[in-house]
Amino acid sequence: TTELNLANTGGEAAQVQLSLVGAGEEPILRELELPAMGAARLEVGEYFGQAEVPAGAFVLATSGEDLIGFELVRVEGGDVQGLNARNAAEFLNALYFPQVSVLGQFEARLGLVNHSSQAVIVQVTAHGPDGQLFVQEVRANPVAVSLAPGQSLNEDLVELFGFQGEEPLEGWLEVTSTSAAINGYLELRVPGTGAAANLTPVSQGSNRAVFSHLATSLGFFTGMALLNSGTLPADVRVVVQSVSGQVLGTFDAVLQPGQRISRMLTDIVPEAGGQAGGLFLVRSSLPIFASALFGTEGGSVLSNIPAQRTPGDFEPDAGIPVPQVVPRLAILQTGRSQEFRVEQLPGTVQWLVNGVPGGDDTVGTITPAGVYTAPAEPPAQLPVVITAVAGPQSAGGSVDVISLQDLVSGLGFVQSLAFLGSLQRLYTAELGALGGFAAGTNTRRKPLQGLVSTIFGTGEDGERVPVVDVSDEVPKMIPFRGRDGQEYLLAAGLSTGQVLRIDPRSGDSRVVATGLVEPGALVLDPVTGNLLVAEAEQVTSIPRRNLESDLTPAVVGEDGPPAGPKPSLVALAPIGGVTGIVVDACTGKLFLAQGSRSRLVDFERDSGESDPILEGLASPGQMAGLYRAGVSCPDSFQLLIVEEEADQVTLLVPSTGNVVSPWIPDVDVDDITLLPEDSPFEGRVAFDQTTEDDAGGGQMTNSVAGVPLPGLYDESPINPPQMEIVPFSVQPPGPDLAANGSTASPGASASVNVFYRPGDEDGLPAGPDETNILLFTIDYDETRLRFDPRDSNNDGLPDAVVPNTPGGFEVFVAFDANAREGELGFFVFDPSGSAATLPEGNLLTVSFRVLAGSVGTADLEFSPALPPQGADSAGERFSFDEVADGSVSIAP
Repeated sequence: TTELNLANTGGEAAQVQLSLVGAGEEPILRELELPAMGAARLEVGEYFGQAEVPAGAFVLATSGEDLIGFELVRVEGGDVQGLNARNAAEFLNALYFPQVSVLGQFEARLGLVNHSSQAVIVQVTAHGPDGQLFVQEVRANPVAVSLAPGQSLNEDLVELFGFQGEEPLEGWLEVTSTSAAINGYLELRVPGTGAAANLTPVSQGSNRAVFSHLATSLGFFTGMALLNSGTLPADVRVVVQSVSGQVLGTFDAVLQPGQRISRMLTDIVPEAGGQAGGLFLVRSSLPIFASALFGTEGGSVLSNIPAQRTPGDFEPDAGIPVPQVVPRLAILQTGRSQEFRVEQLPGTVQWLVNGVPGGDDTVGTITPAGVYTAPAEPPAQLPVVITAVAGPQSAGGSVDVISLQDLVSGLGFVQSLAFLGSLQRLYTAELGALGGFAAGTNTRRKPLQGLVSTIFGTGEDGERVPVVDVSDEVPKMIPFRGRDGQEYLLAAGLSTGQVLRIDPRSGDSRVVATGLVEPGALVLDPVTGNLLVAEAEQVTSIPRRNLESDLTPAVVGEDGPPAGPKPSLVALAPIGGVTGIVVDACTGKLFLAQGSRSRLVDFERDSGESDPILEGLASPGQMAGLYRAGVSCPDSFQLLIVEEEADQVTLLVPSTGNVVSPWIPDVDVDDITLLPEDSPFEGRVAFDQTTEDDAGGGQMTNSVAGVPLPGLYDESPINPPQMEIVPFSVQPPGPDLAANGSTASPGASASVNVFYRPGDEDGLPAGPDETNILLFTIDYDETRLRFDPRDSNNDGLPDAVVPNTPGGFEVFVAFDANAREGELGFFVFDPSGSAATLPEGNLLTVSFRVLAGSVGTADLEFSPALPPQGADSAGERFSFDEVADGSVSIAP
């Protein structure tokens, strides 16, 4: 039996819709009202009228108020299992379970749910404790599973992988999805006694976690598992405290990349024995995944101890030194040397390279004094891990061993480069008419007239194909995937002040933004999806629908972007002289290189403040943001900065402020990008380079080179947090009109708010800052949404529309039930004829009923056929500066 517990912790009553998914072809719906601060206990079978519920079924609870939830699963003659509810907005692309045991005392079952609106392919991989895949012990590993929208999986791991043999196997489990769509749990069970516990993943690893229970007496044990899923070694410390807060002992160790340790607490901290209560704290130099269990030695009881985050100032072991290897990360070209030292590690130190004392010729060697020498060729697996060991304690660092390799030679003067994965081609923008322009003299960058750039594409066979000529400098190109599913190039034109969308298949180009002032750097914002452009005096945001203009939708039935005038651009950051721009998907921060000021700054969206974080750079230019594979936010983000005057590329780790300089020395480089693992160029950081000939005759040789980094970096982090879009400190002049996004289930009601912002106060009579009349039309997806025009209280307004206008203003709604397309017309006015003005805020709320069987996204669009209009208190009309459409996301 399964018992659901729901609580409404808010001050208002909550209407809750409960959906049982997976018990039939369609979800079974029920509605429940929870009073303020109220709770409910429900037995699932009885509540939904089901004698039996399949193991893969799940329950979705939806409410306009915040809820908390918990379930208990009882098995006759067995243990009770508990499972916390998860936020349905938590769509993950990777799950990590540090503790897996099969074929021995334990059974393990994996539960997964695809609670998104799109089908995904999930890959489940079983690793041994050292990170290596189980091969001989299984029928298949990894295993791929397809999950339709709303579909779940509940399967024994022995059956899923085909584990075989008599000996128990332990390790860890990795689950990845083709898109951010999944969540799940792992059930560990002792078959002989019925004891069971459920382990749930966390979206991000943690540098600090506390486990708030300790049981090592009266026949109980407490064990923990720590997993480093990333590609850098992590120094970990375990601190055990008694009930009174006394530190009983500590344990320090290095977790190698991909390594998991699973130990009894009494094995690593013997002083932890004999405790009936207390806690233990885990700290790590990098985010790791941790889990813990306690139970009886006879196996009759088993329970999960969830990891909880702890404040940074909670340091009960502050007086106990922590061992550390310096530097933690080094970048070395083949054959070069680096001295390492170890701090706070008492006793005689032994140095290891990838676990081998002193190392060897394939991974590099290290002397007893800690001097490491890289091998002649980069090792097959990176990074190389340097470990200092003294007795039971250890600390670690790592080395990325790199070598430069030419990818494409015989090029013109390369300004920028980009890679399109769908076409498997590397594109370069090359100046074809240099005139008197010498490479390296145009320090980013005043426009030079009369230049022509040719964009070339190079494939795996090395064949170079011209795509299009651009009568301008192209200081930056980036890839862009449109709503039609095709990849394009976005290219900045420095003199013309334009951004072009180029189709590399046909060579056709389209202007998607104009009127810019010396656009020199581009990046697609992972938070908003918009294009960010570094202009001469500011950073500007270009709405994504500008980029999508005239593209045919890839999804049948999905509306295309609005026709007519493009929305105005938004000044995001009033910072000039920006020569490179990157957005961190982990934090949402903008990192901006200012070439003339020789510095790097970060920009916070919520406050509008910018702070210098790195000074003294030698003319910093374009940048690339990379994410260390398997490492959680924010530590995964690393930044490569082109220093033009120093002829080098510098690596910065923003989370620690650590600078590894130079990352690539002695290269005249303008642009840099990441080439993915599945490309013909096999996972490299690529950059253009210009060199003079050996004869010193002034001839320039231009090429694209790359640094092979197999498995070290990803283009995006694991499970990037879903950020709230905050208002920018620098807003457009207005007026603006926007509809928000809403989420609902089939058969439920979806409420959409329409927000209005007047123009900025100008101190003059009338004008867009004194709005007296609004007229706009919303087109909605009538195949998924239904509008109810009934007016039960006879106030002249449909009950489904709730105005939030100030007194004196009225709202008129025009609706034609016989129209073939869903359309609502709104007229907001003051019938008294006074000069009253509409304030900023939520103008009105519209409710729609989601039709049964609907899935996907129902768009809400301010009709381009009748663009929103307004009039001021003097009767003068005006148009809108920014109009933002809304949508309803429909989940099972």
